[in-house]
Amino acid sequence: MLFQLESLPWRPRKVTRILPTLLQGETDNTLIQLFRYTLVGGMAFVIDFGSLFCLTEFFHVHYLASAALAFTLGVVTNYSISVAWVFDKRAVRNSWVELFIFALLGVMGLGLNQLLMYVLTDLAGLYYLLSKIISTGVTYVWNFVSRKVILFTLPPGEHEDTRAEVDRAAARAELSPVE
Repeated sequence: MLFQLESLPWRPRKVTRILPTLLQGETDNTLIQLFRYTLVGGMAFVIDFGSLFCLTEFFHVHYLASAALAFTLGVVTNYSISVAWVFDKRAVRNSWVELFIFALLGVMGLGLNQLLMYVLTDLAGLYYLLSKIISTGVTYVWNFVSRKVILFTLPPGEHEDTRAEVDRAAARAELSPVE
């Protein structure tokens, strides 16, 4: 045998203890959220990148139009999985408002993505798929930080138990008869 498991700097047992923490349950840990967001972002990127390639190469859609459509598909994928798995806390109580803000941040990300695609492809002369990889990296950082700070962090001094009590009181108020 070329090597033994005992000689590895990490042990499989440690990995099997860490994986459930990384992949399951709620967490406030930003590093775990970043890890999960990276996985989600990877899935969204595959959809985004694949759509860009197919729309541009097979359907002959201009690369900027393809990039906008593909980016939108990636944002929808990212939102759906992020709210279900990555971020547990909500700074915005109304889910429609949250979706609107998430989409608005996505549109800002799309603008950044389009600007970088244009600059890197048309002005710098890079191949459009290489431009996409670079623009995705920059947009990834923007998306995680903006969404974490604006949408998925409770305001200072507000705790989850306080938020739950306010929500229960609001629900009781909606159910009680109006006098």
